[in-house]
Amino acid sequence: MKIKHIFLLSILFFFVACGDKTSQSGTLIYVSRVLDGDTFESNGQRYRIAEIDAPEISQQFGNESKLFLQSLILHKRVNVKTVSTDRYNRKIVKVYAGKNHVSESMVKNGFAWFYERYSDNSKLRNLEKSARQNKKGLWKYNPVNPYQYRKLNK
Repeated sequence: MKIKHIFLLSILFFFVACGDKTSQSGTLIYVSRVLDGDTFESNGQRYRIAEIDAPEISQQFGNESKLFLQSLILHKRVNVKTVSTDRYNRKIVKVYAGKNHVSESMVKNGFAWFYERYSDNSKLRNLEKSARQNKKGLWKYNPVNPYQYRKLNK
């Protein structure tokens, strides 16, 4: 009887540890690469984090934003909830690393803007306001909004 339980637990562990899977609240994926402060990859699929806009890598504070996102999700399993797909075929997702809502962490710590053009999330709006007031992260500088930066550097 004991060997049967160990065998069943081993099989259960294998399925938990391997492959992407769906949970009740989204899909669990393994983050293999972070491209910048709001984009990452898993199994060749690119994901764009919903509700935030992080500095481009070539922009002031872009690399710091990428490094912060790496510290939150790189080589970890995260829960993603797909919101839509963009014109670059990236899945637009809300991301949770454990109980940590990644968008909130990025904005709260001054590593991304709240992307109010695509969201009306009042919590993110307030987190950005607080980060600005407390000069956290990119708010220590006079940052250029990534949307404006992309328009100027086409």
